[in-house]
Amino acid sequence: MGHDQFRHRRRTSPSLTNAVWTDQGKVVESYYPANANTDTTAYNCIDPSIYVAANGTVWMSFGSYSSGILVTQIDPTTGLRLNTNSLVATQVANNAAGGSWGSTEEGSCIYQHGGYWYLFVNWGGCCDLTYSTYNIRVGRSTSPPDRITTRTA
Repeated sequence: MGHDQFRHRRRTSPSLTNAVWTDQGKVVESYYPANANTDTTAYNCIDPSIYVAANGTVWMSFGSYSSGILVTQIDPTTGLRLNTNSLVATQVANNAAGGSWGSTEEGSCIYQHGGYWYLFVNWGGCCDLTYSTYNIRVGRSTSPPDRITTRTA
C-alpha cells in the first residue's frame, strides 16, 4: 500500500459572497500508514454524503474502493462525528469477496423515503474509456446504520 491520505474537515463561512472560511475540525481521516490523526487505515475517507433525517439525526456515508462504504452519525450541533474519540461507523456495503479490501464502489448517497433508508453507490470500475464498468446500484434498510440489503445480498 502507498501513502494515501484522505480527510473530511468541517469548514464554515458567514457568507458565500466573499467567503472567509474557518476550520471547525476534523470529521474523519484515513491514512496509511497510520499517524496520530488517523481514524482508519482500511477505508478511504472520500466521497462524503450528508443526510439529515426527519427526526433531526444527521448521517454521513463515505468510503471508496478499498473496503466498502461506511455510515457514521454526525452531531447536528457541531457538524463533527457524534463520537470524536474513535471512529464508530457501520460498513453498509462491500462487493469484495469476504467483505475485505478490493471493493469497487464509491460515490455513495443515503436517502430516507417511507419506512426505508436507501443507499445509492457507483459500482464497478471507472475511468477506463469504453472498458469502464460503472453502474449505479441501490439497496435499502430499515435504519441508516444497518447493512444495506439488495436482491443479491
